[in-house]
Amino acid sequence: NILADFVRILGLDRISKGVKLQLLQTLSMLIQNIRRDTSLYYLFSNNYVNQLIATQYDWGDEEILSYYISFLKSLALRLNAETITFFFNERLEQFPLYIEAI
Repeated sequence: NILADFVRILGLDRISKGVKLQLLQTLSMLIQNIRRDTSLYYLFSNNYVNQLIATQYDWGDEEILSYYISFLKSLALRLNAETITFFFNERLEQFPLYIEAI
């Protein structure tokens, strides 16, 4: 799964800021432009989205913060009665999208 690779790459400290920005931008664009529900469900499955949401970035960097907020916004715009279940972590009883947005 490509999202597993994104999670791994974004979590590495040695990865350049440019790569992290590009991945966040690509994910945002992908989420915004998916038209088929089945494709969206596939993308949101396996809890990788929650791992991407919970990844710690350099919050002091305004550019990274901006791209991360855009990523969260693209996810929030796709929330509905069917997709909300993908954003709830039952094991931890947490809703990472809500927690990180605050």
